[in-house]
Amino acid sequence: MPGNSGDTDPLWNLSWNDLETWVGSKTLVRGRKYMREHRVGDLSRTSGGELVAWVTGSENYATAVAATDGKLRSWCTCPVGTSCKHAVATVLEYLDSLKNGVPVRTPSDNDPRFSLITRAMAAHETDLPFPMSLPKGVLSEICGESGSRTELSPGELLHAHFESLPKADLVVLLDELCNEYPEIRQNILAQHVLDSADPKTVLESLRTDINALAIGHGVEEPWDRLSEDPDYSSINERFKMLLASGFADDVVKCGLDLFRNATIMIEELDEDEDAIVWEIIACIQTVFLALDKSALPVPERMMYVADLEFDDDYGLCPHDHAFWNGPFTKDDWSRFADLLIAGRDAGQHTGDMSENYRVYSSENYYRKLFSALDAAGRSEDAIRICLEAATKPGYSPTLVSYLIQWKRYEDARQWIGRENQREHRHHGTDVILHDLMRKLWKEEDDWLHIAGLQAEEFLTFPSIQGYRELKMASERAGVWPGVSESLMDYLVQDKKPRSCISQSGNDEIIMGMLPRSGAISLRPERMVRAPAYELLLAIAIDEKDPDNVLAWYDRAVAEKRAFLLSTVLLEEIADALMEKYPQQALTIRKPIVEAYLKETKPKSYELAIKQIRNIKETLDHQDQHPAWALYLAELKTNHKRRKLFLDMLLLLDERPIVQQ
Repeated sequence: MPGNSGDTDPLWNLSWNDLETWVGSKTLVRGRKYMREHRVGDLSRTSGGELVAWVTGSENYATAVAATDGKLRSWCTCPVGTSCKHAVATVLEYLDSLKNGVPVRTPSDNDPRFSLITRAMAAHETDLPFPMSLPKGVLSEICGESGSRTELSPGELLHAHFESLPKADLVVLLDELCNEYPEIRQNILAQHVLDSADPKTVLESLRTDINALAIGHGVEEPWDRLSEDPDYSSINERFKMLLASGFADDVVKCGLDLFRNATIMIEELDEDEDAIVWEIIACIQTVFLALDKSALPVPERMMYVADLEFDDDYGLCPHDHAFWNGPFTKDDWSRFADLLIAGRDAGQHTGDMSENYRVYSSENYYRKLFSALDAAGRSEDAIRICLEAATKPGYSPTLVSYLIQWKRYEDARQWIGRENQREHRHHGTDVILHDLMRKLWKEEDDWLHIAGLQAEEFLTFPSIQGYRELKMASERAGVWPGVSESLMDYLVQDKKPRSCISQSGNDEIIMGMLPRSGAISLRPERMVRAPAYELLLAIAIDEKDPDNVLAWYDRAVAEKRAFLLSTVLLEEIADALMEKYPQQALTIRKPIVEAYLKETKPKSYELAIKQIRNIKETLDHQDQHPAWALYLAELKTNHKRRKLFLDMLLLLDERPIVQQ
């Protein structure tokens, strides 16, 4: 048997922790179960050190495992393909053979498992951890050839295999694929029809089918006879055929009709439209390719794409298209901006903005317009349009963001002031005002007002994140000590948010020294019950103050309110106490373990193991090895019927598996 020590065999020193790091605890436990059920057969070890075996699951799977540069890798003919339970079972069977001195044979060069694994790797190329090349040791065994092919990808191997087949065998293979996969047969037939058709005839049928989309759902054509959904794949194939035949302008025109009619069709669908949307996206991608080859002037191409994006309520435009990356000249951007402005003005002059109002008052419109004006070097025009629009009803708050960006602080402040004075504001307006004021004050480096804003937000919805933001702003403003004292009074004493507001002259002050913005109405979304132990503990943990953590936890226990603390927070409390107050941390962790074990779920067992590992680390750090042994024995005794949990306890043994 090759190798019997860590000096010659990289698998010799494997521990349970190594295997867990490789595949995770669930797969590790399942693989161990497979090994104990004697599902691993004909275990072999190649001259390169890779393990090969048959593993019985729902069927017989060929599995290979290698240790390369200290990392475990595997390949299997099962649906998972890599890092699976079959690979774990193979490793454990080998380690058991090492432990018991059982010889492991060397496979022959023509072992059928090699070819099976090769095919599986080609079929699961996207699932492999190394898609560009294969481990040389395994591949040399699999191919039985020189190392010249070791740099081929699985796809290249499959392509080489196809090229080596005689024509008759390829025909048989295609026939089998077409019979087994109807979609392949349909695509091949469609391509054959397109290749032999007259482009003008194809264009005529394409227009007919696209127009039919607007008629309503359920029309026989262009929908597939076998389903109720429209067949957009056929439309896309005709798009591609026409584009290849030089009909780019016609594809662009048909693309706009397709987009509009498809939007109407999706609006009428009752069921989930995701599958249809993806097919439409593929069509629009082809339209964008045609747009690059069309005779449209560049600014009109830009307007074409902008119009699609403005009306895209269903995500039909591909998110990854690179159209706006250009290259575009300053003149292109300037003329495009003029087209955007003309579209808006046309509706205003006619007095009918019913159709265009939503588009030409939207954030997307102004964002596109200002980007175009900026790229064209027309910043003065952008500011003028922004100021004009900001005085009219229905404008987008994005305009104020641009005013702040262009350092028109006074104009932005006037708008915010008008909105602040409005009565019966919607809560969404509060949020917008809050964000705009914070942006304005950041530009002006006014951290005192920002701190006041954060205080209002914290009182509306107290949270640890809100505390952090309030602290940061107050520190930048140089007032944190006083704010902190007022904040603690609020959390410890039974105070309402409005009790934190005082009057100073004509101005309101919040938390004793912060200016009140008025952007938030202080209608609490979350009331705190003082003392707010959850927040006080979270703050002490955030401040890395174990003394305060322990003090607040003990007080919560004394007042019988510790049971209200979440399990996640209790874990964080134990983590915070572990170094300075290890015994208290242990006292908190052990009930957490029992709570998880009562749930009798694999995920809960994993969470319990994590806490048990922390308990072991704490006891080891204190050299309390007998206490750990006693606790481990108690766990095994008290939960002896939980076989899965007992298996997971093995993960805590850090010794090499062959030495256990």
